Order: sequence, then C-alpha cells, then structure tokens
Amino acid sequence: MPGPGPEVAAVLAVFLTPLAAGLGPLVAKTFLPSGPGVGRAARIATSACTVLGLLAPPAALVRLYPSVAGGGSVAFVLGLPSPLAISYLLDGPAWLACALIAAAALGAGLHGLSAGGHPPVFWFFYLLAVSALYSCVLTADLFNLFVSLELLALCSYVLIAYKRTSASLWASFSYLVTSTAAVVFYLLGLYVVYGYAGTLSMPDAAAAIRSLGPVPPRDLRTALGFLTVALGVRSAFAPFHAWLPEAHAAAPHPVSALLSGATLAAGYFALGRISSLVDVPALREGLRFAGVLTALTGGIFAIAQGDAKRLLAWSSVGHAGFCLAAFGSGSFAAGALHALAHGAAKALLFLSVGSAADAAGSRDLSLLRGRAGLGPSLGILVGTASLAGLPPLAGWGTKALTLNSAGAGVAGAILTVASVLSAAAVFRLLPILGPFRIPAGSESVDPGGTPPSADASGQPGRARDAAALLLGLLPLAAVCVAGGLPRVLSAGSALASPGSGAPGAPEFGLAALGKTLTTAASGAVLAILAGSRRGRRILGTWERRGTGADAALRLVLAGAALFALLGLP
Repeated sequence: MPGPGPEVAAVLAVFLTPLAAGLGPLVAKTFLPSGPGVGRAARIATSACTVLGLLAPPAALVRLYPSVAGGGSVAFVLGLPSPLAISYLLDGPAWLACALIAAAALGAGLHGLSAGGHPPVFWFFYLLAVSALYSCVLTADLFNLFVSLELLALCSYVLIAYKRTSASLWASFSYLVTSTAAVVFYLLGLYVVYGYAGTLSMPDAAAAIRSLGPVPPRDLRTALGFLTVALGVRSAFAPFHAWLPEAHAAAPHPVSALLSGATLAAGYFALGRISSLVDVPALREGLRFAGVLTALTGGIFAIAQGDAKRLLAWSSVGHAGFCLAAFGSGSFAAGALHALAHGAAKALLFLSVGSAADAAGSRDLSLLRGRAGLGPSLGILVGTASLAGLPPLAGWGTKALTLNSAGAGVAGAILTVASVLSAAAVFRLLPILGPFRIPAGSESVDPGGTPPSADASGQPGRARDAAALLLGLLPLAAVCVAGGLPRVLSAGSALASPGSGAPGAPEFGLAALGKTLTTAASGAVLAILAGSRRGRRILGTWERRGTGADAALRLVLAGAALFALLGLP
C-alpha cells in the first residue's frame, strides 16, 4: 500500500513531531543519570528533543505554504473507514493558526531552555500541549477536536500547577473546574449534532445539516450554543473568562506565553470551524456583544492590576473580546488576524516581563521600576507598541480591522473605549524599562520571592539571559514587526478568508494615524492616572474581583443558559 503523499506527510509532521519528541525527555529522565552534578547528559538529551519538536512544525509549514497560498487546502482522513475516520484539514486559516502556535511555542520553549530550571517532565508536558494545540486547529472531526481539547487541558493543569505554590495549585484547580463543566456542554452538543448528521466529520456534518432545510431544528441550534460554550472557555471570552487571570499569572513564564499566545487563538480558530455547522443569527449577534463586553471588561480589570503578570492576563481577556466582536460582526478574518498579532505580542511580553520579574524577585509593578535589562526592555517596547495599536507594528493594522468590522454604532463606540483601556493597561508596563544591560535571573517561584542567585561565572545568569534574549525574545519581536508590513498583512488576509474575499486592508493615511495617536495619547494619560497613588487606591478595590473557581463555575453555567436560549428563536 503506498504511503501518504508529501503534503499529507508534512501535515502529520506538524502535530506528530512534537508528540514523538515529547518522549525524549521521559527517556532521558528514566535512563540517563540525573542526580546533582551528573545530569548533564539528561539535560542535553532533553534540550535536543525539545528543540527538534519545536523546529520541525515550522519547517513543515514552510513546505505547505504553496498548497494553501492560492486558496487551496490539504484534506485527508485517518483511522477507520467513514463515518468513523478522523478528518483533517489544512486550509488558510489553519495554516495561520499553526504559524502562530509555532512562533509562540518556539520562542517560549527556547527562552525556557536557555533560562534553565525546568526538569525533563516539564518539557514532556510542554511538547504534549504543543502537539494538542496543532491538532485542535488541524482537525476537522468533532470528536477528535474534543480529544485534542482535553489533552491540551490535561497538560495545562499540570503546567499551570508546576511551581506547586498555593497560587498555582489554586489556579490549576479553578481551570479544572471550569474546563470540566465545559466538557459536559461539548458532549451534549456533540450528541445532538451527531444524531442529525450521522457523521463526526465537520464538512460532512455541515452538508447533512444544510440538507434539513433553510431553518435548522431548534435543538440543533441549541446544540451549537453548547459547543460554543465549550470553546468559549478555551477562548476565554466573557462570561467564560474567570479562570484565566489566575492561571496565566501563576504559571511558569514559558507556559504563560504559550497559553496566552497560542491557546486563546487556537480556541478562536476552532470556534470558526464549529460555526460552519449551523448558521444561527441570534447566536452570532450574541457573540458580537459578548465580544464587546469582554473587550471592555478585560481593559477595565487589566488597568486595575498591580501584579504585572495578572495585568497581562487580563489584557489577554480584553483582546479575546476584540477578536470575538469581529467574529460576531461577520469578519472571521479580522478576528483571526488580530488573534495572530495579539498572540505574538503577548507571548513576547510574558517572557520579557517575566525576565524582569525574575531580576527583581517580584511581580509588583511598583517594585519592577527600572529592573528590565536590554532584552526585556526591547521586548516590552515592541510588545507594548503592538498591543497598543501603534504603527508600524502588527497590532496597528489588525486592531483597526476589528474596530472597522464592528461598525459605527454602539458596539463600535464601546470597542473604541476598550481600545483606549487596552492601550493604557500595557502602557503601565513601560516604567519597568531599565538600563540597557542583560539582567540577572532564573525564574522566581512566587511574587515577592528572593532574587536569583549567581551562576558559576559570578555574574547572575548573564550568559543564560543572553541566550534567552537571542533565542526567545527576538524571534517573537520579529513576528510583531513583520506582521505590520502591508504585504504581509495582505497575504495573511488572503489566507484567513479563502474564497470569500479579504477583510480589506486598514487605512494607513493621515486620518487613521491621527486616530491611532489620539487613542495612544488617551491611553498614556489614563495609564499615568491609574499608576498614581490615588489611582491605585481607587482601582485596587477591583484588582481581585471576578476570578476564582466559584466565580468561574457560576459564570460558565450562566453563560451556558444564555447561549442555549439564543438558539431557541
């Protein structure tokens, strides 16, 4: 029997190579000496397998780009004969999502390897999570999407709690509770869809549902609402967001970068796949206003934070709202492009701010002033400028696309306010910038902890942080810069909307520049006010609200009821 063609083999390499490479750290831990002073062989083997697992997918994606650049796709099935075969589909949107996952996973992984401090088991779960992320966006099978999401969730529980502090354990438990509730709703929706379609393949199920008539049955529309709830937890839009601030803040820096940089985007792209099954206008309108509410809520809570990583986590919630608002407004491509721009910038910021926090031994913004060195300072500058929507970086064009998609009504006005708030939140990170030196550091275990110790050279972590700068921060910064180039943005637009027309390039004239600078200036003033003593006293009352396992579960159940009702009309 002939083997798979080169394109199919390349798609398989994207998500199977990290899975296979993940076995390397386990083998190294089991068979190579790893005690004090004799663990060099295990560390080298772990690093080699991890680098291989992170580099192979982007190489395969380069090979696959010509197959999707002109609106083409690579579709195939694995396993048992239809209707039980597992369907996979690499199209333009899936390629873009995989490219973001590759950039975030590679940058965070290389940064974590060069900084050190993580044992082989950590890298096993990290590579397993990366493989699950690729599978989430490449699968076109409803049940395989469920398996991929659960594998990703399982790895996330372990990685979030890996420090074994009270904060990380509680954050992992909160995500566990929320994710478990989401599983129930996903399986309920899957049961109803399979009952009508008789297949798990998304394209086949969509065709079967269209044959039922122009108006799908009511319980089928409700089932789509349940599936949306499950993916809403992964995408972290309101009201399914309460688990995220604690989880992303408590996780190790590479995990925070991967979760905020790639996981939220993967959930958004999976939502795009699911929405192709059934068209429910009321649900789409509900998603639009959920996105607007999420953007506003995320911006308000982000600017209220005194903890740098919690600020970044709440900022992720806000930007998830921008993506969802564009999706609900009918522009999946605009939301997809902003998810890519946000993912690269947010991964860069988590690594950069994390390095500065390691040098200071704290994540408190007031204690981080001037503590960033050369690499973190550059990373913070580039990431902040992109998320604030400043030209010529990627966030400028993609944020303009999301705002344009919302229109000039109430939703557009609220998103404009949210844009000012999101800029103000990241501007609060600018005082962290310090002298252009390479800072000391290895990852601290908790905010307020002791500063890191010196390395063998007598200079604290100097060589390690130089490697982290070159290997982790600069590639992500390059993505933020390249994404702002008009030609790159146009190519991304064509990939994000194959066969339906690009969302339209944003205007780069003087009027658009004036609007951008006005938003940035307003955000800068608001950031100064929020960072003042009176501002901190006022905003501090909001800092810890709206998170935790209890709040997360209540919000998920309330949101599930709401989205189920949207499918009834």
